[in-house]
Amino acid sequence: MKTVLTDDRHYTNIANKIREKTGGTTKYKPSEMPSGLEEVFEAGKQAEYDAFWNMYQKNGSRVTYGYAFAGECWNSENFKPKYPIMLNSPNSWTLSPGVFRYFDRNFTKPPLEIRSGDIDFENVYSMTDMFRDANIAVVEMNKIPKNLSNMSCTFAGLDIDHHVIHTIKLGVKETTSYDDLCFYCTVLKNVSFVVGSVIGNDIWFQLSTLLTKESIKNIFNALSTSVSGKTLTLTRTAVNNAFETSAGAANGSTSAEWLALIGTRSNWTISLV
Repeated sequence: MKTVLTDDRHYTNIANKIREKTGGTTKYKPSEMPSGLEEVFEAGKQAEYDAFWNMYQKNGSRVTYGYAFAGECWNSENFKPKYPIMLNSPNSWTLSPGVFRYFDRNFTKPPLEIRSGDIDFENVYSMTDMFRDANIAVVEMNKIPKNLSNMSCTFAGLDIDHHVIHTIKLGVKETTSYDDLCFYCTVLKNVSFVVGSVIGNDIWFQLSTLLTKESIKNIFNALSTSVSGKTLTLTRTAVNNAFETSAGAANGSTSAEWLALIGTRSNWTISLV
């Protein structure tokens, strides 16, 4: 390699520019400057990230997220909010409908998983269409919202072949309504509830054939013991498989365990479809 003379001021100028962009104080040898340029690139990405999310989430003060993450352009790789998502619509469904509706509906990336604490649901009034038609596999609520009015079509899916949600944890009040809560939730297996949740209105899992025994018991345990004239709808397939008396028997709907479970909520109509 040919040897040439260089002016050390150039190296100093380059190092100063690196420090200016990264906000650092590192001193660089010429051989270390390529890594410094990588730091500049990462600092630029961080600056763009901060600028976007500071604007989109109003520096952390945003509380109304109606359709905020709806649409095909959002996916599990670019959904990286900087601030906690706090849904605050204390008396109007119009402030938080369809928050994730059509989220990555073309399934370009792995499904999103919303774990307990990722979103603060405490002050949400309505969850209408919130995760409808979305490429989301897990939704875990961390609280029982103070005034949750309805969960109409909250998890309703695109169609039988494309729905992906398999795990939900709900925080609900006795007055919450559930029109088509899980319509097309054909791969739903795991259902649980925030402690203190009470189901007091008709609720349907009419296409969820894969519900586990634990999930079905969790649903029963959440049913109100005081309401009357309400119906829980499950699939006969799910009950037959979950409560079967021996492997492959698929006879759970006539098993003693199932009949005993029904007896714990005699104030409810249990419909198997």
